[in-house]
Amino acid sequence: MYKVLGREEVDGYLGRYLVEFSIPWPEEARTVHLLMEYTSWKPGLLPLVKIGNRGYIRLKLWEGTYPYAFAINMDKVITDPENDNYVKGYKVEYLNTRIDVSIATIGIQEIIQDMAKPSLSSILKHMAHIALDESLADYAGDYWILRLRMPKLSLREVKAKYQCGLEEGLEELEVIGTKNDLIDYLEALIPCREGELRYLFNVRSGSLSISLGRGGPESSEYFLAKTNRVFSVSEESPIGVPLLEISLEDVMNRIGEVLNILNYLGIRHVRITLPPQTIVRPEELLNVGNSLTREIESDIRFLRNRGIGVFMDIPISYVSPCFHGFIDVIERGSKSNYWDWFIIISKELSRGLSVSRKHSLIKGSCYMVYEILKELESSNSILFEDKSLSLIRLNLNSLKVLSVIEKALKFWIKAGCHGVVIKRAYTIPLEVIDAITAIVKDVKVNALVLGEYLGDPTYVLSNTLIDGVVDTLLGNKLISLVTNVLPCSKFVGMLFTRYTSSPPHKLLTSYISIPTEVSCGLLDEGEVKLIYVILASLYGFLPIKIIDIVNCSKRVRKFLRTLVSIVESFKQLRRGFMRFMCVNGALLIRRIYENSEVITLVNPSRERVEVVHGILRGEFKDLIGKGKIKSRGSIKLAPKSALMLFKLS
Repeated sequence: MYKVLGREEVDGYLGRYLVEFSIPWPEEARTVHLLMEYTSWKPGLLPLVKIGNRGYIRLKLWEGTYPYAFAINMDKVITDPENDNYVKGYKVEYLNTRIDVSIATIGIQEIIQDMAKPSLSSILKHMAHIALDESLADYAGDYWILRLRMPKLSLREVKAKYQCGLEEGLEELEVIGTKNDLIDYLEALIPCREGELRYLFNVRSGSLSISLGRGGPESSEYFLAKTNRVFSVSEESPIGVPLLEISLEDVMNRIGEVLNILNYLGIRHVRITLPPQTIVRPEELLNVGNSLTREIESDIRFLRNRGIGVFMDIPISYVSPCFHGFIDVIERGSKSNYWDWFIIISKELSRGLSVSRKHSLIKGSCYMVYEILKELESSNSILFEDKSLSLIRLNLNSLKVLSVIEKALKFWIKAGCHGVVIKRAYTIPLEVIDAITAIVKDVKVNALVLGEYLGDPTYVLSNTLIDGVVDTLLGNKLISLVTNVLPCSKFVGMLFTRYTSSPPHKLLTSYISIPTEVSCGLLDEGEVKLIYVILASLYGFLPIKIIDIVNCSKRVRKFLRTLVSIVESFKQLRRGFMRFMCVNGALLIRRIYENSEVITLVNPSRERVEVVHGILRGEFKDLIGKGKIKSRGSIKLAPKSALMLFKLS
């Protein structure tokens, strides 16, 4: 069952709901975990505590509808036996499967009742989230972005009266999207290049008029404290750069070819990517000082000496079964010094192996480990990171493990890495993500820490110090968009719900990750081009896969070189304020910076479309075709084509 215990309160304003989930403790259960969307439905992150004959866990959640389930012994998934509100066959996209889930509705009825007859107190009550929302005001590219979250359709208008230095102005906030069909997000873009920004919200709802900016958490001092904490993108930051995604094998075996490709494209950054099961055992990147890490370190320094910045994938939450520490646990059981390195569910391993099986293990080497692993899988004796890949999850509550991780992170940053990408970060507790970020930035303050995520990144971006995410799920959706499987409206809906409410600097350091196997051959070359145009327009990073340089034709390689030049030349694409929408099935993306803008139009369909919008009036420079286009508000797009337009007038 679940129940709302109360709500946060700051200076009289209400925030998130405190929600308790509980379940009668099953007789066969050694562990029970809560599964939810923002943890990618992964067990191990939200454990219930057994008190008496029940298990309990408490979370702080905003209003909304939350599908959830429970995992028994990290394996069996069940619905809440005390909640009659459930859905059968709920699609969990991150796991590409369907499960039965229970439904928790938090705060929805309260908003509906309050907004049936809106009053000053009820509107302020549900506007109160702004007092706890770090994305209230943000600075991006010489613009301030002011935001409000309000009950849907409760407003007649919201205006922001602002002062920037000696200049004053009045700007109306626009509704940019809706979440949970209950809350409207409003936003205004305020030009302010220097001086302190001060502002006052004037909210009108029916006959009510509320001015926010006098007293309490709405005071100008409160707002100023918020804006002074905003992260500002600097010229020295590695945010907003094209980079080449290469594998560890590329670095070790054909570094010369990599340099030639970098020079051809005009790219000065690489990301060394690792497949789920690397060509080396994951633990070798943690056990620094071995021959492999010394060779990789040498290659990184080789690249750095030639002016190439390096982002390094680091797998820190899992090891292979052939890790000597895991073998020691199999052999010696609880007497092993590595016993607390792993999450041991049953006590079957505590005794270790018999003498005869130890001999077989040594004789059979890694092969014998995998044979024993099959038994562990069937008995659920140990927690796996990924059973299909036979990856063993590390116990990130162990001080020994955290010490090894800290040593490895410091090693790679000192070796010359610009930043790190934490593999499978969706399985790592948020407090450990914060610790990782702090360790990296303690060595190099402007180093970036990105996390590989499959679930909803908004919660992680809003509640941790991490700089950004590598979004694999949205990468899959982008492929569906350009192949005309996913409608533009649904893609834009995902963009809004996943990123619009997160701070811009974290949006800029996040990017969509496209699976390595998706390249020319699987897609036609026109679809590959569309993917890169959208990537260039949406996010600061433009990740180009080396496989696309190798597999695709010379035309695609030349196109990518042009795209890199465009991204490097136009700051709008890297730091501009962003808006996106669908017009007649085509994707329209606006990037605004320093009173100029770049507009990207993408037609993923196999039919010719006409895009009609007021912002298309005027004269534009075609950044890809390098010609000029004059428009009266409509532009026709050929099938599977895109335009990147710089507005001249």
